[in-house]
Amino acid sequence: MPRCSLQWWCLPSLAGEDEAAGVIWTVTFSDTMLTPTQPLAAMRNITDPALANVTVPLSRPGLLHRLVDPDAGDTLMVVTALPPVRGFIKRQDFVEPSLLESIHGVAVRPGSDDITANIAPDKIILGKPGGLTLSSAEIGAERAPTAVRPIFDVVDWRKNQAENFVARQDALVAAAAAAEPDQRHAGPGRSCPFLHVARACIRKPRVFSILCWQTPGRVQRIPLR
Repeated sequence: MPRCSLQWWCLPSLAGEDEAAGVIWTVTFSDTMLTPTQPLAAMRNITDPALANVTVPLSRPGLLHRLVDPDAGDTLMVVTALPPVRGFIKRQDFVEPSLLESIHGVAVRPGSDDITANIAPDKIILGKPGGLTLSSAEIGAERAPTAVRPIFDVVDWRKNQAENFVARQDALVAAAAAAEPDQRHAGPGRSCPFLHVARACIRKPRVFSILCWQTPGRVQRIPLR
């Protein structure tokens, strides 16, 4: 199993083609993602708490592998799949298992030794004896923006590079001003620096602003050079 340590700007892309002799996979490392990954989704099933599980719709799944992360020491459950390329764009944390970000396939950090992964022809079912501990979908959706937001968000990075710089910056500042006080620095407030880095403004003399939150909903800009 090859392992690669990548620089922060290096994005891996995966492409797969069905051939008569099998599947040909091509991995590319670049500063842009050449082949976008089709997003997978996880669905909760809490109709019967004793059988509560998480289902990941996935056609043509492969085998289940158990891999040990040499850095963290965690044992990961990894399910491969045939083309097309599909994976989780953002990590999804549940009470016990966590679905990690992936370019292709499903990678699960179990959280406990009795977590199981059953592979069906069109889906993967994560469960355990007595059922998983799951909250309702509504509660999970409310927690998701702060609980599973990655440090480096590929989707935000693309928006920062593609959209109008001034309009994007104004939208981020307005979102930070409208956010709750305890969410401003963890969420919208940290997006502005990523915008400047994405547009290579970090090496140019620019006028920045300190955003002061003393007055709720109001932003006071103090220019610095």
